[in-house]
Amino acid sequence: MFDRRNMVAFTTLMQELSVTKAADKLNISQPAMSATLRKLRATLGDPLFVKVGRSLCPTDRAIEIQKIVKEISGLLDGIDRDRVSFDPRVDPLSLRLQASDHTHSLILSNVMAALLVEAPLADLTIRPLAYEYLERDLEEDVLDFAILPDFLAPSNMQMRKIFEESFVCIMRKDHPAASANLTVEALSKCQHIRVAPVLVQGQNRLDQSFKKANLVRDVKLTVANYAAVPDVVASTDLLSFFPSSLARFLDARFTIRSSPVHLAPHTMSLVWHPRKQTSASHKWARNFLIRAASRFIANEKQGV
Repeated sequence: MFDRRNMVAFTTLMQELSVTKAADKLNISQPAMSATLRKLRATLGDPLFVKVGRSLCPTDRAIEIQKIVKEISGLLDGIDRDRVSFDPRVDPLSLRLQASDHTHSLILSNVMAALLVEAPLADLTIRPLAYEYLERDLEEDVLDFAILPDFLAPSNMQMRKIFEESFVCIMRKDHPAASANLTVEALSKCQHIRVAPVLVQGQNRLDQSFKKANLVRDVKLTVANYAAVPDVVASTDLLSFFPSSLARFLDARFTIRSSPVHLAPHTMSLVWHPRKQTSASHKWARNFLIRAASRFIANEKQGV
């Protein structure tokens, strides 16, 4: 069996080209080193070294094996480093994240600015949230993290809260409903944009809240994300329910109203696979993402 101990012995013999010097370097006796060399020759099916004068000369097979051992040792060292420590200042790191367009808009600039400073060798890939493949992608290590409402997180994954998201109603400034109190009855007479990034049994959480309030919306447009909503709202009589954190960036073209229907806030969470729990690099990355996102949310609440 060519295990890690044998790799160390082989590498030392290749460096020293002497059984005596290799034994001294490994702090073992010369007979023990000679016995190890015999085992290596039997295991690898090659003499490995031939005597040339007073030194050993590696065979062609030994030189080939050295290249393989060097590559394997590098991989094993990387595994050990990741288990024991991770230094974001000098260690490379590639992060793969899935999140909605809403989350992109909300935290991406702050996260990226901090990442470039704290982990200069890191890179970040963000893909659209694909809920139907999320568990599989985390399981198959195609993905490191996802950010999504906690009620959508697979039950077998690890999770930590990042922020809470509430919703408001937005409409153009001169919308017919902008001049009066917004009631459930008034909402029922308006035309709506329905944003449905993730559906569970055909409905999302906002749909369910409206159904409980007996609000039947006249939905004229259904979209999968929030990106296009402001432009449509600004140029039509359509109104929409919109994340509060994004609504504060809207300009003077819009009127923002509280919802007359109780809409429970969504707890947005960072989700990852349990096998990543003890990885030093992954632990740093998730703490960084939570810290950077939380800092942004805190600044937004303070109007910074």
